[in-house]
Amino acid sequence: MVILLQHLNGLKKLLNCSLLLGILLGPLSFIVFEESSVLASPSSKNASEKGTLANARDAFEKKAYDKAVTHYRQYLRQNKHDYNVWNELAASYFHSGLPRKALRYLRSVQKKTTSPSYNLYYQGLCYQVLDQKTASTNAFASAARYTDEYGSRATFEMALLEYNSRNVDRAKYWLLLYIQRYPTGVYRPQVDKMLESFRSGQLVKDIKGIEKPDMDNAIYRYSPLSLSQNPHYWFTNVGYTMTTKAGQEPTQDGGVKPVNSEQQGIIAEVGLGAGPVQANEMTAWAGYNYRQLWLTDSDRLDVFLGDPGDLEYQPFRADYLIRRHQFYGDVRRKVGSDFYLGVFARMEFARTGSSFMPVPREDQDLQRVLKLSDTQVLVPWVGISYYDHFRTLFYFYFRKELNDETPEFSNKTYSLGGDGGGDGPTLSYGITHSMDFPEYRLESEIELFQYELIFNDFWLDYTRLGGTASLTHEFLPKFFATGLIGMYEDKYQLPRLKMRPSCATASQPSETGSNQEITPTKCYRSDSGMIMQAGIYWNYTQFYRVGAYYEYIKNENGVQKEFDEQKSTFKVLVTVAFPSVKRVSRFIEKSADSPFNKEVQ
Repeated sequence: MVILLQHLNGLKKLLNCSLLLGILLGPLSFIVFEESSVLASPSSKNASEKGTLANARDAFEKKAYDKAVTHYRQYLRQNKHDYNVWNELAASYFHSGLPRKALRYLRSVQKKTTSPSYNLYYQGLCYQVLDQKTASTNAFASAARYTDEYGSRATFEMALLEYNSRNVDRAKYWLLLYIQRYPTGVYRPQVDKMLESFRSGQLVKDIKGIEKPDMDNAIYRYSPLSLSQNPHYWFTNVGYTMTTKAGQEPTQDGGVKPVNSEQQGIIAEVGLGAGPVQANEMTAWAGYNYRQLWLTDSDRLDVFLGDPGDLEYQPFRADYLIRRHQFYGDVRRKVGSDFYLGVFARMEFARTGSSFMPVPREDQDLQRVLKLSDTQVLVPWVGISYYDHFRTLFYFYFRKELNDETPEFSNKTYSLGGDGGGDGPTLSYGITHSMDFPEYRLESEIELFQYELIFNDFWLDYTRLGGTASLTHEFLPKFFATGLIGMYEDKYQLPRLKMRPSCATASQPSETGSNQEITPTKCYRSDSGMIMQAGIYWNYTQFYRVGAYYEYIKNENGVQKEFDEQKSTFKVLVTVAFPSVKRVSRFIEKSADSPFNKEVQ
C-alpha cells in the first residue's frame, strides 16, 4: 500500500511538470505555427493567382470569353494594379459583345498600362462596332505609331476602314505603310489584294479584319431589359396628340362654308416580337402590336376641369377609345451578293369602346365594344443593296379593309379580276431609294408610288400618284432632326353629277326657269395635295427616346372647293424599346398606314 502511494505521488509530480512545460511552450509553439503558416501563404496564394490568370488567358485563346471574364475578375480582386490585365479583361468584354463596358476599362487604365498599343487597338475596335468612325480612326492611328503586334493590327484596320470608305489615297497610305513595316505580316495577302484592286479599278467587299463580336447575342444574354436569350424585341410608346382640321362643306344655296374641328388624344402602344430568326440566307420576324388612341376635345376637358371630382364625366370617354390589334410577319431572303426578296404581311382588328371604363349612369350603352374594321396588308418586294449604304426597293401594295362603321368606305388597293374600272388587273406599287451618309450622320429616302383605291361605293374610286423625300440628321450626339415632304395627285374614276351648268361651286344659286329642262353636269374630280412632316428626337440611350413631331396635310381642288381641307397634327412621344429604339422603330412605323390613304383607314 505504501509503495502504491509513492507511485501515485511520483505520477502526480510528473503530470504537474508536464502541465507547466505545456504552459511555457504553448505560446512558443503557437507562434511557430502561425509564422510557418504566414510564410507558406504567399507562395500558395501566388500559385493560386497565377493559376487563375493562366485559366483566364487559356479561356481567352479558346474564345470562351464569358469564362475568361470570370477568371480575370477573380484575379483582379487581389491584383487591382495589374493594369495590363485590365486591358485583357476589357478585350474579353469586347469579344463578348459588350464594347461600351470594355471602353470604360480601357479608358480608365490608358495612361497606366505598359501595353499602350494593345489598349488603343481595342479602343479602336470598340468605337468601330459602335459606329463612331472618328473616335475609331483616332485610336487606331495612335496604336499604329507602335511597331509591335498590335501596332501592325491597328495599321491594317486603319487601311481597311479607309478602303471600305472609298478613301483611295488614305487607304493606299496605310497599305504601303503596312508593307514597309511588316513585309511578312499576317495581313500581307489582304494588303496585296486591296492594292491590286486599286490597279484594276474593281474594289472588293470580302476583305475583313479581326472578327467583330456578335453584339445581338450579347445584349440578349446580359441586358436587364432582355426577356429571353433568344432573338426578340419589344417596345412601348406613350404620348399625346392634337389634331386640327379646317375644311369646306356645301350649303343649300350651292355655296360652301368653312367647317373646323379639333381633337386631342392620349397614345399608348406596346409591341412584342420574335426575331431576327436566321436560316441559311433567310431572315424572319413576327410580332404583335397593340395601339390605343383615346380621343377627347377642348369642350370635354373644360367640363371636367369645372368638376374634376366626378370621374364619370372624365374627358376620355369609353366610346372615344379606338383600339387596334395587329399581327404581322416579315420574311426576306438574300439572293446572290446584292439582291433580296421579301414579303411583309399584317392583319389588323380595329375596335372602339371598352366595357371596363366608367361612364355616366344615363349612358351605360357607351360601354359597348363596337367593331370598326378589319384590315389585311401584303407587301411583296424585291431590293438591291450596293455601295454599302445605298438600297433600292420595288414593292407591290395589297391592302383590303372591311369597314363595319361605314360599309361604303370598305376598300382595297388592287383588283385581280378587272373589277376596278378597267379590263385587266389593277395593282398598287411603288419604289424607294435609300441613301446613308455615315460621315455626315445623314440618312435619306426617296419614294415614288401609284396607289389604286377601289371602294364599295364605286363613285369614290380614285388613283393616287405621288412621291416623298425624307431626311434624318444627327446634328448633335444623340439628337436627331427629321423631315419629310411629299406631293400627290388624285384622279377619280367617275364624275360627280351636279344640277348646274358649272362644276365650280357657286356663291349664289343659278337662275333657271320653272319650265327649263335641267341637264346634270358631269364634274370630274381631280385633287392635288402635299404633306410635310418635321420632328426632333433625343435618343437618351439606345433603349430610350423622347420626341416631338408635326405633320401638315393639305388637299386642294381647283374647281370644287368643298374638297379643300387642311389637317395639322402635333405629337409628343416617349419610347422605350429593346434591343434598341433604332432597330425596333421600323416595326413601330409599319403598324400605321401611309397618311396618303386619307381617312379611309
